[in-house]
Amino acid sequence: MHQIYRYRKSGFVFIDKSIITALIDGKIQELLKAPKMIERNYENFFDYYTDEHQLTHKTIHLSDYKEYNCDTSEEFRTKCTEYLGKMLDRIKQHVDVEKDESKSAMVIKTINKLSAEVDNLQKVNSQYVVQYMAWWFDDTRFYIRMELCSDSLQKILRLKPQVFGRQPGEPMNSIEFYISCHIFKEILECVQYLHELNPPIIHRDLKPDNILVAQEVKNNRYFKLCDFGLSTVHDRDFYTMTGQQSGAPVYQAPEVTSGRFDHRVDIYSLFKIGEKLFDFNMNDITPQTYSSDNEVLNKCVIKLREVLVSMSLSPNWEDRPECKDVLKTYHEWAIDEKYVAKDLVSLIPILWQNMKRLNNSEFFVKYFIANFGDLD
Repeated sequence: MHQIYRYRKSGFVFIDKSIITALIDGKIQELLKAPKMIERNYENFFDYYTDEHQLTHKTIHLSDYKEYNCDTSEEFRTKCTEYLGKMLDRIKQHVDVEKDESKSAMVIKTINKLSAEVDNLQKVNSQYVVQYMAWWFDDTRFYIRMELCSDSLQKILRLKPQVFGRQPGEPMNSIEFYISCHIFKEILECVQYLHELNPPIIHRDLKPDNILVAQEVKNNRYFKLCDFGLSTVHDRDFYTMTGQQSGAPVYQAPEVTSGRFDHRVDIYSLFKIGEKLFDFNMNDITPQTYSSDNEVLNKCVIKLREVLVSMSLSPNWEDRPECKDVLKTYHEWAIDEKYVAKDLVSLIPILWQNMKRLNNSEFFVKYFIANFGDLD
């Protein structure tokens, strides 16, 4: 997340001491002008800006900015695009391109990325993605008010082993595996929604930081996709997409570097996310028996690994399954709740104790109740 800045004829003046503020591995990081990177003791932007800058959604609403609420997505896109064009023209007037080429390029790149995100936001208005609410601006700053989300998948992945009392790399118990299957199913459904639009949208930057947890849960859906700055509308008649930015290298499909790919680059990213969600070592081609005392869990893990391998196919990436194909096999790789119910009696006291001990574990309490509330 780029820190808010303003522009003067003499150059860029950053509002505070940090150039960039980012959420990395569940912690707020500040890149200073020195340059120097420091880690702050915050796990989300809401707490960071509230404590450090006394900036909250309420103080923004009480400011002098006029908020523009749009009745339709097309109106939102039209107004945003019009303003972004004016902003870019104003900046070009003040920046000497020959002398300040790097600054000009940085601003133009940022505005172009924002324009792309605005363009894609109006195409994806559903329960599967984080929603836009309104927008406003001043002379050189543009704001979009988005739906408030409580956590990211990145944070969930960091806390999950602690909640379930497991060391990284150790097998999951049936309850953690059951919860992980539900999470993976929700994420698959979100990406399926994008791919089944007409025309389809390729996210191209799927990673745990871009999968958020809804603050207000509707229809028992917790996870939503965000950050559509790299997304592209896909023409199924063409594969080649060159000269475009790529997503996070760890989650990026190998074929992206060749410039020939389609929406199945997202399937590969889902494979990498699944690998982390289930804490698998997919490089181990001859894995040992997963659980020493749960044969049902072992069968599910074997099937799930097969599915993940198919999602990672390369160079034959055209053979990767669609999200809907993976979801059709859900009952083959997800453990049935009747087997989980047997473990609840012995494990639930430990789980509740861990949830109470850990800070910021509210998600697990809510998700646990939502998915186990009907079990006897």
